[in-house]
Amino acid sequence: MCGERRAVVANLEQTYSAAPVSMGLASNGAVIEVLASPSGSFTIILTQPNGLSCVMAAGENWENLPKRLAGAHIRPSQNRSAVDGPHRTFAETGDIR
Repeated sequence: MCGERRAVVANLEQTYSAAPVSMGLASNGAVIEVLASPSGSFTIILTQPNGLSCVMAAGENWENLPKRLAGAHIRPSQNRSAVDGPHRTFAETGDIR
């Protein structure tokens, strides 16, 4: 499915209750977005610089992972945001060291 981004996102919102949860810029200038619903379904769309958006993939069981800085190591624990050693997330310390 392809179309104007606004129409593609509106269709996903109406049909699946999906909303954007993450995005990134590809090296070719395209924007890649993940839209997910409370039920766990997700859709990945790619929007070209000319504004054309296309559904690239869709699936079930989307899960947001805890945010952490690159290089931080997650310790196995009940608290999934816990990190070990001197590597701590910005949210925990307010410092990007």
